Amino acid sequence: MSLQTTKIGFTSNEWHIYLDKKATVQSAIIFFKERNEFLRPARQFELNVSDTGDETYVSIPLELIAKNALLDRQTVWQIELDGHKIQASEDKLLESFSNDFHSHEFSIQDGFLVLLSHPTPIHVYLTDFHLDASEVRGKLQIETTFDISGYEAILSVKKRIRPELYLFHGYSQNFKLGNVANNQLSFEIDTEVLSDDFLVDETNNLDPVLILQSSVTKSAPLFIEVSEALKDKLSVKKQIKSDRTLQSYRTGSNRLSFYLLKESEKVATLTEFKNSEQAFLLTFAFETQLDEPTLVIKRQDKKFSTFEHVTEMAFSIKKRFKNYSVKLKKSALYPFHSYNPDENWDMFIRSGSKEYPLFVSESIQFSKDYIRINNNQYQVRWRKKADSTIRLRFVSAPILKAKPKKLVVMGTCFSRNAFNSDPFFNPDYKSFFSVMYTQMHTSLISAMTNRYNQPLKLKNYASGLTKAEFGFLEDEFRKDLFDRLRKIKPDYFIIDLYPDAIRPVIWLDDQTAITFSYFLEQTKLADELPCHRLMDHSNDDAFFEEWTHYADLFIAEIKKIIPEERIILNKGGFTLTYYDENHNIKSYPYQMGIQKAQFLWDRMNNYFLSQAPNVRVIDFSNKGYIGDYYYPFGHSFSHFESDYYKDFLKEMIYIDQTDSFL
Repeated sequence: MSLQTTKIGFTSNEWHIYLDKKATVQSAIIFFKERNEFLRPARQFELNVSDTGDETYVSIPLELIAKNALLDRQTVWQIELDGHKIQASEDKLLESFSNDFHSHEFSIQDGFLVLLSHPTPIHVYLTDFHLDASEVRGKLQIETTFDISGYEAILSVKKRIRPELYLFHGYSQNFKLGNVANNQLSFEIDTEVLSDDFLVDETNNLDPVLILQSSVTKSAPLFIEVSEALKDKLSVKKQIKSDRTLQSYRTGSNRLSFYLLKESEKVATLTEFKNSEQAFLLTFAFETQLDEPTLVIKRQDKKFSTFEHVTEMAFSIKKRFKNYSVKLKKSALYPFHSYNPDENWDMFIRSGSKEYPLFVSESIQFSKDYIRINNNQYQVRWRKKADSTIRLRFVSAPILKAKPKKLVVMGTCFSRNAFNSDPFFNPDYKSFFSVMYTQMHTSLISAMTNRYNQPLKLKNYASGLTKAEFGFLEDEFRKDLFDRLRKIKPDYFIIDLYPDAIRPVIWLDDQTAITFSYFLEQTKLADELPCHRLMDHSNDDAFFEEWTHYADLFIAEIKKIIPEERIILNKGGFTLTYYDENHNIKSYPYQMGIQKAQFLWDRMNNYFLSQAPNVRVIDFSNKGYIGDYYYPFGHSFSHFESDYYKDFLKEMIYIDQTDSFL
């Protein structure tokens, strides 16, 4: 059944869709579905239905559309009356209507009436600029096709999560610029107030964007383009504090951007190094007086194309008559009970809230040989880096033994398909391992929230899912992972954090969260579940901050059941390329989005290991595996070539057969 519109009108900031006199309508909704990394649940709004006796019409408020239309792309609004769409002919459509940051027009798609909202193009140009040690100031010219006089303006300075991922940002700091006059704005920012939260890595990319606010809604973030007159005058570098330098530059896309550079202060130097049978003795000299100095050694934890320091160990420094020193005992230098580490650690001196890299004097040369530590379980090699700071590398040697084990897997095909008997994977895996249970595509947030207390007839939504997929969906709502683990008592628990790094979470109420997995996304249930709150990855920093709370709860609970040494974290990872049907290497589209997700996944892996440092790790990120057209379940950036899964099984066998800790 469908309804036919007789005409469409616009009056008093509302569109009116008139229907045939015979039409009887009880309810009307307007909605759109957004695809942004995933197909999101429909955003829908109720509409008023009026019956004058002579005619029936549905009202669509302009303000509702303006406030909720997507800022950065076209919004396709669909209209349903009592669950039915509206038919219309081309002659009934209105001309395009503009309001603030959008133009709106009715159209016909697949024979039915839709309302399209298009963002209006806006360009912002930098026409004057000055940077010195105390301030950044400039003038902006805004080009629009509509009047923006009196609009409020905010300059938002955003930190890229990585320099190469210029479309994705984390922390931001906002500065109010007042109201637009004659399509112009000026800004002055005191460099003293730039947040310390920007200073994360050695080099931090900051992108300023302009946001305009009308009485109804706001614009998308607008990058600032550099005017022709400033193109060759924008590169300015100033030290704004003792530990940081700010440099302006023009990007390859002709946009204003900044480098915030962390300056290394050469305060601490290693002046003497002794390698005795029982310990390493280090002697230091400090350029300035340091209160209660401490030697801090920090592990390099991979974070996409760089690393971060999440895990550390600290050693008290003793003050002697003429110098400072510390003794590092070889019997317990490596701090964890880890399987087969291959880790780099950097050295710092901490005094109060400040940290300084530890430099090596020119007279000290380290041996290239590895030195045995921790009762011969591990080895360490000391290295002087090119900048004369210190790096330690820890490795270990395994001991052979043999016994197959029971497994429980939580995660995705990254981990589970190594235990699949298809020839592409491992036909003989059951000779080594038995997978007792798989918790598939469940996030840690979902695992640590309560079961939904309202009745759900999941079987009504099984259409379109395989038996296995529907079983995984049932497990998501059952929330009995820990009960199962207690009963199974597995020898190893394998986990990957793909669902956390890339899939959103739907809060059904204050107590229950569900992973919006691709199983759920395929069902009608996705649109019918109550959506109290949607946690997505539009702001990875905010997602990560909330996620860590549930990660803490999960790790605490899992360690009550399974020792850390029996937990295996599969670091996983995405691929940007694949073998096509002719075995030629091709690239996946939307590579920056893939890299953004990898960046968050690395952060989550690092945090998990900081809270559970003795878990085993499988990390194939340096082995160069790519995707494969012939992957049995369809190739994608999250599916690898056959060798990945075969090597994963070999790694598991190696872990089991060389496990000297159980």
